Amino acid sequence: MRSQPKIMRQEASLAKERLVQGIALAVLLLMGAFVIAGPSGIIAWTENQHLLEERRVKLAELRLDGIA
Repeated sequence: MRSQPKIMRQEASLAKERLVQGIALAVLLLMGAFVIAGPSGIIAWTENQHLLEERRVKLAELRLDGIA
C-alpha cells in the first residue's frame, strides 16, 4: 500500500511537467508567429522594402520632372 502515494506523486509530477512543456511550446509558437507575421516581422519587412523601392523610384521621377 505504501507505493500508492508514490505513484500518485509521480503522476502529478508528470502532469505538471507536461503542462509546463505545453505552455513553453505555446509561447515558442507564438513568438515564431510574431517573427513571421508580426508588425516588424519578415512579411512586414519585405513589404516595407518593396514600398521603399517604389517610393525611391517615384522620388527619382519627381526630381527629373523638377518638382522636388
